[in-house]
Amino acid sequence: MNQATRFFLFPNSLFSMTTATSRWTSSLLLLTLLLLGSAFPVSAQVFVASLSGASEVPANASTASGRVEAVLSGTQLVVTGAFTGLESDYTGSHIHEAPAGVNGGIIFTLTPVVNGDMRSGTFAAADNTFDLTAGQVTTLTTDGFYVNVHSVTLAGGEIRGQIGQSVLINEVDSDQTGTDAAEFVELYNPTASAVDLSDFVLVFFNGSDDASYEAFDLDGFTIDADGYFVLCANAATTANCDLDVTPEENLVQNGADAVALYMGEAASFPGDTPVTMAGLLDALVYDTADADDDGLLAGLGQMVQYNEDENGMKDTQSIQRNPSGAATIVVTEPTPGAGLVAPMGPVVTFTEGSASVDEGMMATLTVELDFPDDTPDGNPVTVSVDFDAVGSTADAADFTGPTPGSVTFSGNTDGEALFVTLDLTEMDGVEGSEDAVFDLTVTSGTADVGIPGTFTLTVGDTDMPPTSTMAEARALGSGATVIVEGVVTRSMGTFTYLQDDTGGLTVRQTSGTFFDAVAAGTIVSGTQLQLNGTLSEFNGLLQINDADLASWSILGTTTVPAPQVVDLAELAANGEAYEAELVQVDDLTIETADVTFAAATTYDVDDPSDDGDAMALRVPNADDSDVDGTAVPSMTVLFTGVIGQFDSSDPRDEGYQLMAIETGDLVITTANEPGEAPTLFALDVAQPNPFARQTTLQFSLDQSGPVRMAIYDALGREVAVLTEGELDARTHRVTFDARTLASGVYVVRLTAGEQTATQRITLLR
Repeated sequence: MNQATRFFLFPNSLFSMTTATSRWTSSLLLLTLLLLGSAFPVSAQVFVASLSGASEVPANASTASGRVEAVLSGTQLVVTGAFTGLESDYTGSHIHEAPAGVNGGIIFTLTPVVNGDMRSGTFAAADNTFDLTAGQVTTLTTDGFYVNVHSVTLAGGEIRGQIGQSVLINEVDSDQTGTDAAEFVELYNPTASAVDLSDFVLVFFNGSDDASYEAFDLDGFTIDADGYFVLCANAATTANCDLDVTPEENLVQNGADAVALYMGEAASFPGDTPVTMAGLLDALVYDTADADDDGLLAGLGQMVQYNEDENGMKDTQSIQRNPSGAATIVVTEPTPGAGLVAPMGPVVTFTEGSASVDEGMMATLTVELDFPDDTPDGNPVTVSVDFDAVGSTADAADFTGPTPGSVTFSGNTDGEALFVTLDLTEMDGVEGSEDAVFDLTVTSGTADVGIPGTFTLTVGDTDMPPTSTMAEARALGSGATVIVEGVVTRSMGTFTYLQDDTGGLTVRQTSGTFFDAVAAGTIVSGTQLQLNGTLSEFNGLLQINDADLASWSILGTTTVPAPQVVDLAELAANGEAYEAELVQVDDLTIETADVTFAAATTYDVDDPSDDGDAMALRVPNADDSDVDGTAVPSMTVLFTGVIGQFDSSDPRDEGYQLMAIETGDLVITTANEPGEAPTLFALDVAQPNPFARQTTLQFSLDQSGPVRMAIYDALGREVAVLTEGELDARTHRVTFDARTLASGVYVVRLTAGEQTATQRITLLR
């Protein structure tokens, strides 16, 4: 390599420090490494102990639990882990010597950091590192040690677990391009005997609520000694898959989330089961460039959360132990059903695994030769860069250049980089983005192909598709590149909903210019947009997601389309026809004992057409809704809002939800019968008032005609026009977005023909 690199290995973590820069993800772990004064070699062995009252001798009925991981490096043993739920105050913990079912003497005293409740704690490596004799190493490797945690009322031991090697979670791939159709979890058996997996269960936990969302029994399967077991979403897209489960897409959430291996059965982990260490054998908490989830880490006794996007290549890399069963965790190309093999000689790789470029431009592929010991051997190496026609969606006509390209390294320089240049052909017609895949082959000299040994070049299509109606775009479905125009009906945080006369569509943007425009109040209800992007599905919801939005523009502003008056029975039966569109449901009852709404929560709802909970009300994440923390109405309400969907099971024709985004989406009111004109002209009280960002104004027209609603400041200056034009005789609702205005008192003036109504509203920052 060009820089000298030292690797410090820590249980469940990998740190790299170069001579030019140092990057540490945790100052606590850095301190631990300094205190240890040495590093684990790659051959470090991992042992685990699952702690319970049932394992005590004699057994007790304690519901406390814990998990300990012990990493043996030579003769040094480093212990980490956690325990929780002791029935009385903690008094001590030790490593004892005795086989399972027998009590033995204390060998080492463990030193946990005990929490304030005195019933839970964690074992940090810095305080629990021990030097073993040769005899103690033998005892450890033959299951002769156990961990015992003592408490006041159970002085002889409240929870215990035998230390031994166990089946481990070896690799997790949680994210790929598109609909994530090749996700998998791999287990590895480090022991010398085959293991029956009939008593094992894999449980997936969602970081949004630190609770389970999937659980899979492994009954009927056996994992060989030094063997692998792969659970996947689709055996057709995942090599060496042993258990193909549903859903076939988006099986593993992208993070911050967790995968855990337990002794038990899936029936013990119904949906929304909180994280637990009871029966826990192994766990991996991971993300794709997300913040750490302290609840998952603490609940599963883990010290480190791993980032699958560590190298900026989350769609093509996975998180895995290196080598299999070791304490080291790396992020690299997936190897389902196989372990990583460290090359011994020079290695050729692409310097990056992927890039994107538009057709008609030039692309450069960089190939590098590295020596593991940083010492060049002077022997030339020739490498061929081959176009992989089978793995590509593009074809050779899409570019010109050497195919295959060939580069020859001198062998005299470590980290020598050579280049292959391609010209991308400007193709007529709308093709959409295509992938050109290239592989490395050593044709002369001696070298291994390392990781990444495959390069994916995404070629962007610069030809603009014709403008589609929403219905036409929805008919094209996931993967289609479309241009659509519509009016925004709801927009907050990462989600924007827009529709035309034929249908609706969802836009999800977590960053970028569109996201910034929503945050600044430039894109609000009533904004007319043109979007150019590629459609994708997430749990049934058709959307333009993040980087799939190629371009957008504001065409103007107008009134928000009138909501479609429907009932829950109609939505449950024909939800797809209303997805992302504005609807109105009257006489809605929210079935909950909660006093206030909570973000990221789903509520059962009924109306006169359905009392069987066929539909649900969803309060989105706090940044995507103003409803979080507001009072749950105790009376029936009028819902006016958009329809979302979350259905993880094929054929994804259920799971439609009423999305409560604005506080005015739920109004306690005595409404007219559907289609019946109001008998009076009226401007209802703004909801909420006072307000911090947006408020909803509802008004009734007893006759059709010209209408104007405007906002004035305390000096009488007009600061906004909310609606102006011909409106039908019915109840109307508009949203006033005041994010660009200063705090103060404003006046709403509604004029309809000869009738006028005013109301004061207060904006608070």
